[in-house]
Amino acid sequence: MANEEHLAQLRKGVRAWNGWREKHPEITPDLLGADLTRAYLHKADLHRAQLGMHLRGARLYRARLAQAHLRGTYLHGADLTGAHLRGTYLHGAQLVQANLRGADLTGADLQVAALTEADFTLANLAGADFAAARLGWTTFGDVNPG
Repeated sequence: MANEEHLAQLRKGVRAWNGWREKHPEITPDLLGADLTRAYLHKADLHRAQLGMHLRGARLYRARLAQAHLRGTYLHGADLTGAHLRGTYLHGAQLVQANLRGADLTGADLQVAALTEADFTLANLAGADFAAARLGWTTFGDVNPG
């Protein structure tokens, strides 16, 4: 269950959320289980956050998700263009039809993730772990493999 205080802060909007994160860098945001379907989180600071389960169609472009925990999160059709996902835990995540163009996935754990029809064009995949990931029709154009 998500921390209600953290969820209330996020519902105030990205600017307010990022200000709150700046004032409280010691807090690990707990948004686990929150339904953020189609949420507008452009440039949101979600590093080290515990996220999931529903982020279907969320707009997370240029969001800071480094070291976030997204195990098994449903990100079908999410826009993660240019997102910072360094060291992010995406084990078993559902990224079907997700846009990850230009995203930084350095050291990300994508084991067992569903990546069918995802777009990784121009993404940095150095050290990313795709073991047992489902990659049908996935685009890897001009990626940086490390």
